[in-house]
Amino acid sequence: MTQGESLALQQRFAFRWLPYGIAALATLLTLLLWYVFVTQTDAHLNQVVKLQSQNVINDLHTQLEHRISALKPRPKSFSNKDIIQLLQSIHWNFDTTDYALTIFNHQVKIYQVGSRQIDSKIKNFASPFDFAGNTLILELQPSDHLISTLQITPSWLILLLGLSVSILFAYTLHFAQTTKEKNKSLEAINTEIKREISHRIQAEESKQKMEKALLQGQKLQAIGTLAGGIAHDFNNLLYAIKGYVEMAREDVAHDTLIYNNLGKVLEAANRGQELVSRILVFSRRQHHELKPISVKQTIESVLSLLKPTIPSSATIDFESTVVDCFILGNQTQLHQIIVNICNNAVDAMEGEGKIHIKMSHVSPNDESFKHLPRVPLANYCKIDITDTGHGMDAATIERIFEPFYTTKEVGKGTGLGLATVHAIVKEHQGEIWVKSQLGQGSTFTILLPECNEQENANGENITR
Repeated sequence: MTQGESLALQQRFAFRWLPYGIAALATLLTLLLWYVFVTQTDAHLNQVVKLQSQNVINDLHTQLEHRISALKPRPKSFSNKDIIQLLQSIHWNFDTTDYALTIFNHQVKIYQVGSRQIDSKIKNFASPFDFAGNTLILELQPSDHLISTLQITPSWLILLLGLSVSILFAYTLHFAQTTKEKNKSLEAINTEIKREISHRIQAEESKQKMEKALLQGQKLQAIGTLAGGIAHDFNNLLYAIKGYVEMAREDVAHDTLIYNNLGKVLEAANRGQELVSRILVFSRRQHHELKPISVKQTIESVLSLLKPTIPSSATIDFESTVVDCFILGNQTQLHQIIVNICNNAVDAMEGEGKIHIKMSHVSPNDESFKHLPRVPLANYCKIDITDTGHGMDAATIERIFEPFYTTKEVGKGTGLGLATVHAIVKEHQGEIWVKSQLGQGSTFTILLPECNEQENANGENITR
């Protein structure tokens, strides 16, 4: 277990026991408050009872004084019997259910009236009284009934309420913590499910793209094989036609109409051979030697030859985000790629617009490879050719690299330009795709694998 995992486990353990610690602290605080409450309550009760008891005793003193002074003649001494008779004639101005009154004469209890239920927590209140040479002690003690009447809330109820609040608070914290952990767990599960669904969707999309690319490749391969076979046989026929035409021209005078007509036939045969050569390039029946070449220098040389041939209202600019890129390739074929795409862009812009060529480097960890599952991870030279033409719809993009497919008018295109570009890129172990929308132009992206420094230094030729 790593230090970070150990620390996270300790924090989780501490957080899990946090509610119980807070509950224990709240319980201790409740007990402290209860103790303070009970102490203050007892002091307050004693004060209240003392005040009321003092009033009762003062009233007794007054009545006894009045009774004695009313006696005619006033006796010089009183026996306990006389004192009791005198006390029985007094009207007690207190509730006998609230107090117990006990009277002592020389520490001998001679009279008692009132409640017998005494609360031992409350002190009794005694007051001496001089009664004709006798020292009477009036002792007054509050009853349980009075104490319960004066108490607003029982102390045990306060304690129970405080403990209940502490337990409820601990349970609330525990419930909130458990709910939070469950929510985190559900969020983690939800995130994992979303990630799994996303991965499955990406895998399905990748599978569909691979199946589509494989089907397209098989279709192009089948068409290329068919076209290559036909081109090969047609090339043999053209060689025979050219041979007989050249021999026929040798048998006639150079200034005759027949000689000139045979020359036209020979020119048509040469154009046919050029077309056959392009078909053979597409079908990959020809092999070229590949050697390290500078992509930047190649593009610049192509543009220097291409710019004078396009309308002045169409501009071409070149941008490079790297110093240079070197690939193993055929410079003539790389020329052909740039020229074909740029010529198509000029036609799409109808001779007016802007073509932007950008060269950059793509590393193996680039995001582009997520959409190109069949392309090996490596360092690539990336060429983007963007135009401001009328763009293409999805149906056209799907067939853009098919041989003999063209959107141009009859007689203005053979449908082999982009098919040849596709074949050359594949021969260089690269990849090509197009992004376009109607009215927003098109962008052709070409990936060509870079050669390593050793190959670049040696400059050795490789035949493919």
